Amino acid sequence: MNKDNQIINKLYKNYFSIHHWLNDVDIISMHKKNWKVLDKNLWYLFNDPYKKVLEIWSWPGNFASFLKNKWFKNYTWLDLSKEEIDFCKNLFNSNNFKFIHWNIFDINDKIDHNYDIIFISHIFEHLSLYEWYNFIWIIKEKLKRWGIWINIMPNADAYFYSYASFCWDITHKRIYNASSFSDLLKLNWFKNIEHRNPIIGSNLLQRLLHKIAIKVFNIILILLSYWTKKYYTSNLITIIKK
Repeated sequence: MNKDNQIINKLYKNYFSIHHWLNDVDIISMHKKNWKVLDKNLWYLFNDPYKKVLEIWSWPGNFASFLKNKWFKNYTWLDLSKEEIDFCKNLFNSNNFKFIHWNIFDINDKIDHNYDIIFISHIFEHLSLYEWYNFIWIIKEKLKRWGIWINIMPNADAYFYSYASFCWDITHKRIYNASSFSDLLKLNWFKNIEHRNPIIGSNLLQRLLHKIAIKVFNIILILLSYWTKKYYTSNLITIIKK
């Protein structure tokens, strides 16, 4: 393990407790909001509760909460933080979910192959190009044929918040837009790539206001002779099929 990864491990193994706002009440409230947002964006990919799903390193329990509401059973989450793993084990103890404390950089020998879906949220901005390249190969090995990899990460082309979302974490190394991310995926022989702007807002009013604000902002950009962006949200959703 290189020195950068040692720093990442040191920071994130206690990430749960060093952030005072990450208490039980806040996290459960966050789950209720975020699983609805995930449902709005990804519902059509999760219509079969018997699919085998793997999640690697994300906010504690967001995706698990989403899958619980979809009646999924075969789900595994791998994370650096034992605190977050233990929290989720207690929270989802009635579900047949697996929560594994493990170094994500040694993932290859720890978990099974042949997953239908791999979900990764906000991890690759922490990796160098070399780490990226090797990690993508691991993902390819873990996905079954015709499997789907869902990736969410900060978007360099975002109209708002792109620089802040990259800089707020000291372990962030790179930021990508849809074009640069596609280039990296194609180097690893992924060809079926779909980028999406996530639907923003946990209720109808928020989503409506967001759409209106973006349309107005696009008009202003055009009037000022600036480029408009196809993918403009602070986070970029990418759906990659093997």
